[in-house]
This record gives sequence, C-alpha cells and structure tokens, in this order.
Amino acid sequence: MVVDYEVPLNEVSERLINDDAHYLKQHFIVVKNGKYAGLGATRSLLKHITEQKIENARYSNPLTFLPGNVPIQQTLVARTEEMRAFSLIYFDINMFKPLNDVLGYRVGDQVIVLLAELLKEVFHASDDFVGHIGGDDFVVISSSSSANYNAGTVQSLFAERSRRFYSDCILKSGFIESEDRNGQPCRFPLVSLSAGTVEVGPDEKVTADQISEFASFAKTRAKASPNFRFVVFSRARSGERSEGSQDSDGSCVSCVLGEVQN
Repeated sequence: MVVDYEVPLNEVSERLINDDAHYLKQHFIVVKNGKYAGLGATRSLLKHITEQKIENARYSNPLTFLPGNVPIQQTLVARTEEMRAFSLIYFDINMFKPLNDVLGYRVGDQVIVLLAELLKEVFHASDDFVGHIGGDDFVVISSSSSANYNAGTVQSLFAERSRRFYSDCILKSGFIESEDRNGQPCRFPLVSLSAGTVEVGPDEKVTADQISEFASFAKTRAKASPNFRFVVFSRARSGERSEGSQDSDGSCVSCVLGEVQN
C-alpha cells in the first residue's frame, strides 16, 4: 500500500484494516510530493494510535466523552508544527444559563450532548478534531476548506434540534422567563450557537497560545454579532485589530494581527 506523507495516521490505519488482502501488511510505502520517502511499520502505527486513544480517554469529558483540554492543546501544538493551513473553531451556546435555571441541569446536559453529537456528525473528516473544553464550550480543529461552512451547518442544526427541549408554550412565545444576573425578572431568547473561527495559513509562524487567544477573542465577538459568527485571520502584522466586514455567507470577517480579508 502507498500513502502520501501528509495523510493523517487514522486514515492510514483505516486503509490498512480495510485492505482487500487476507493479512495485515507489515509495512506500507510513504511518498512525499510524489517521490518515495520511506517505509512505515504497521505495528508502530497501530501502537501509536492505540496510545493516542488511551491518552484521549484519560482526559476525556465525562459527559460527552470528547477529548478535554490536554488533548486539545496537544493537537493544536501538533497542527502548528505541521505548517499546514487549518482552522480552529470555538463554539459556545448562547442563553445556556437561563435554560439550565428554568428547565434544570438534566435538560442542560442533554443540550450539551446534542451539540457534541452534531459536531461529530458534521466534522467527520479523518483529520477533524472535536474537543470539549468544558461546560458549553467546544472546539473543532479542521484542515477542511469547508470548515466555516460546516460551522454554519452545525449552528443551523443546533437551532432546529434544540427546540425539542422546550414546551409548546415556550416555543410559541419564543422566550424563557428567568432572572438576570442582578436577580431581576427577564425574558431570554431560546438557545442558539456562537462560532468564532481562527484561520491559520500554511507556513505561518504562530504559536498554539496565540491561536487560543485569537479564538477567545473570536468567540467573544461572535456572541456579540447579529448572526453569532466571527472569523479571525491570524496573519502577519503584530498588534493590529480591524473591525469586520460582511462576507458572502454573511459571517463577520475580521483580521487580528493582519489586514482585513474579504
């Protein structure tokens, strides 16, 4: 079997297991830019993947069973070292606290699990990584050119499927009645989903900590945007921040440490 140098290990493993041969090959050929680069050992590959799964399970979230903060950070560092283009998308549920307060923690947990399932359903490419930071905060790391489109798909599906947790009366009124942070009666909209994206270009010298900072900024701006979407480009000049403009799909586009891109 021949695989390209940049093919994710999980995909290589799947190809080996699903190969038509009656036995598992001990080696596979690795090519880089169409040229022979060496041999890969199947045993070493499967051992590495097993260790990776054990590590992820050790730090997984007990509610969603998704990788937690340690695997998230490890994956982010690895992606920056690969020097390939990728996106980090930070998802956060809007109006989650009023839902929790009124409908209870059991329903709140079900809403969180719903989001986890949607993220895995939509971001299912071999090198897509879905992680659970904690609470109602999630991240996706994806090299797909459709990452932003997929984020919009998750937002739409979440808005649609989360309606099942509300009573007909609440759905008809379109809001939940609860108390605000000052203890005053208030009407809150139904839950929705914010998505803040950091897009990292190929061969870009940016650290995992910087990307995390940009992602936090993008998520904050997404929650304040009309459609709950905000995109940050991490490219180049240090210290500049530009306000966003509207792109073709309606998402708010800004550039942190660089020029505005449309």
